[in-house]
Amino acid sequence: LAEFGGELRQMLDAALGIIFVFFLAIYWAVEEERFKLIIVLLSNQQQNFIQSTLDRLEKRISHYLNGLGLLSLIIGGASFVGYLLLGLPYALVLAVFAGIMEAVPMIGPTIGAIPAFIIGLSISPGTAVAIVVLTLVIQAVENTWLLSRIMGASTGVPPFVTLIALAAFSTLFGLAGALLAIP
Repeated sequence: LAEFGGELRQMLDAALGIIFVFFLAIYWAVEEERFKLIIVLLSNQQQNFIQSTLDRLEKRISHYLNGLGLLSLIIGGASFVGYLLLGLPYALVLAVFAGIMEAVPMIGPTIGAIPAFIIGLSISPGTAVAIVVLTLVIQAVENTWLLSRIMGASTGVPPFVTLIALAAFSTLFGLAGALLAIP
């Protein structure tokens, strides 16, 4: 029971992190002009520093989201091909869900595979096992090759630093830290 509570806590942390980032993005988009009015009250040197910092931050986050979108497309596409090869019904819907869940750090790929696993189990135990193997292969390729290269290229951060940032931030701050590690 304690182990289940820990997993539930991780899932809640991830959900809260995603919700926090989502609302922060909305707030930033809506209140950007008001924030710029506050900056006017500062000295020219402070205004320039804050504006250049905000511009770099926006650019970095934009590149991060582009990389995340590319990863989601690749994982969704690979899942779609795999599901088709396995003869899974609703392959496109399941692959889209897997691609969307790719955006959730650490537990997203697992959550993305659960519906496909359940449908595969309804077909046969062998199909369910094949889906687990397919998911593990896709995630292994992503974690060892795609993630660091795509995120490194999109954010300008070297692949090794990307992996260290993900490991450190997720260890220190959980799933919310993993969400914010690269940007």
